[in-house]
Amino acid sequence: MGADEPAEAAQLIGPWFHSHEEDSPGVVVYRPASFAFPRARMPRDSITLGPDGSAAVGQPGPADRADQTPATWHVAGNQVVVDTEGGRTLRLTVGELDQTVLIMRSVQREGRDDDEHTME
Repeated sequence: MGADEPAEAAQLIGPWFHSHEEDSPGVVVYRPASFAFPRARMPRDSITLGPDGSAAVGQPGPADRADQTPATWHVAGNQVVVDTEGGRTLRLTVGELDQTVLIMRSVQREGRDDDEHTME
């Protein structure tokens, strides 16, 4: 994210689902719900970013249903920072962004259950 940060931040708003089939070393790919994902056995990890700074982090839960953790988010330089109510912080370094793809160059998790990690 750069000089056009507010415009790019507006492009982040909405639900994004992890397209793990497209991941490669050093790259984590998210797509909007409108993307034609292949069928998956488990729900996909997701991040929903609201225009008011609210967010939700979705992960597969019991009975193959997605669990949503409430959160807040903001942009800091080229990172999207998501703070969950559970005390975890995700720092997502944006590599590419448009209406069809959100590519993360690194994902760092900090907080309650994890020490800092890079990439998944």
